[in-house]
Amino acid sequence: MVTCSYAQLRYVSTLVAKFAHQRISLRITAALALLAAAYPRYYFILVSSNVGNAHV
Repeated sequence: MVTCSYAQLRYVSTLVAKFAHQRISLRITAALALLAAAYPRYYFILVSSNVGNAHV
């Protein structure tokens, strides 16, 4: 069972908006959203590493 907090959904939607603003394909953003839903822990690690404070 996948649980997503409101803050996580807001952050993902912000990323999607950023990617859409950069004119990246909607299919790619949809794939990222599906990946985030399927692998929330790995996605969080990926996002944290991009931010610069990864906790593995």
